Amino acid sequence: MKRCQRYLRYFSRSCQSLVKGMELREIVCRLEDYAPLPLAESWDNVGLLVEPLKANHLVRSILLTNDLTEAVMDEAIEKNTNMILSYHPPIFSPLKTLTRNSWKERVILKAIENKVAIYSPHTAFDAVTGGVNDWLASGLGKGMVKPLRSTLVDGSLGTHMVKFVFPGADELSNKSLTVDEIVTKLKQAEKSININVRKHVDDSDVSINCNAVSLGKIMTFLNSEIPEVLKSTNVFSLAKIPLQDTGVGRLCTLEEAVSVETLVKRIKDHLKLDRIRFASAVRPSCQNGLVKTIAICAGSGGSVLKGIKADMYLTGEMSHHDILDAVSCGIHVVLGEHSNTERGFLNIFSHVLYNMLEHKVTIHDSNIDKDPIQIV
Repeated sequence: MKRCQRYLRYFSRSCQSLVKGMELREIVCRLEDYAPLPLAESWDNVGLLVEPLKANHLVRSILLTNDLTEAVMDEAIEKNTNMILSYHPPIFSPLKTLTRNSWKERVILKAIENKVAIYSPHTAFDAVTGGVNDWLASGLGKGMVKPLRSTLVDGSLGTHMVKFVFPGADELSNKSLTVDEIVTKLKQAEKSININVRKHVDDSDVSINCNAVSLGKIMTFLNSEIPEVLKSTNVFSLAKIPLQDTGVGRLCTLEEAVSVETLVKRIKDHLKLDRIRFASAVRPSCQNGLVKTIAICAGSGGSVLKGIKADMYLTGEMSHHDILDAVSCGIHVVLGEHSNTERGFLNIFSHVLYNMLEHKVTIHDSNIDKDPIQIV
C-alpha cells in the first residue's frame, strides 16, 4: 500500500512537471477580475490569506474545496498542489498563535511548511453574476432571477461633489486670479477629478466631482489659494450605483408555478441529496398551493432572508426561531445544510478556472471535502 502511495505521488509530480504553470500573483489578479473583493460582505475575510515567501511563487496545480479541514490540507499535500482555493476562509477570526494546539492553526502551519498558497473568495463568489447563488437558483426551473439586495458601487463621477461660487476680481484678495487658472491648478494637483464651470457676468459656478481621497486635498487647496470661496462651498455625497445582477441572495420567479413536491424534488436533484429538511408553511401564501417565487441564500440565510416576501425560502441553515417566523408568515422553508448549498458551484467553477488560467494549471476538486452533517 505504501509503495503504491509513493508511486502515485511520483506520478502526480511527473504529470505536473509537464504543466507550464502560472505565477501566484497573476492567478490572484484573474480571480479578483472574476469576482472583485469589494463585492464581499464587510464582515468577511476574503482574498489571498496565505502567501509563500518566494515572490514569483509558481502554481502548477490548484485544489478546490468548500472547507479547508486538516483532511483536505493533507489531500492537497498528497496531490502536491501549490495553491488551495477554499470557498470558506480558513482564517476568519484573528489567530493569536500558530501552534499545534488547534486544527485551524495546524492547517495554516502545514500550508506554510509545504509552500501552499491559500485564497478564499467566500461572499464575493456569492454576490457575483453567475456565482454561487446563481448556481443554486439554476436548479429551480426556468424563470427570472435577481439579487435580493444589489451591490452598490461608486459611480463614474466619484463619491463627492464640491460646489462653490468663484467671485469677481473685486471680491478676491488676489485680484489677478481667474477661474480658469484655478481650474488648471486643481487639475494639475488632482488628475482624477472632473470640473465643470458655468460662467456668469460677475462670477462663476464651479462644481468638482472627486473621490474621498481627493476631497480633503481639494478643501486644503481652496483654503490656501482662494479662502474667500469657502463661505459659499458645499460638499455633497453622491449616491452609489447598483450593479446589475450582482448582490446578496437571489429571488427566483418561475415562469410556471409548480407544486411543493415538484420543487423539493428539483432541489434534491440539483444538490444531489437523498434527503433535505423541510418546514411547511402554516397557511401557505402561494396561490392554489403552487410555488412561484423562491428566495434563496447559499449557506446560512436566516438574516438575509428575514422579511423577504416569497412562497419558499431555500438556504443551507436557519435558526429554529427564524424558521418559526417564516412558516407563520406563510412561507415554506427548505434547508439543504450549509455547505451542500455551496459546494456544487465549485464543480462548475473548476472548468471556468481551468479556462481562465489558459489551461496552464491543473485543477483538482477535493475528494475529501463534504458537509459535516449527515441525515441518517
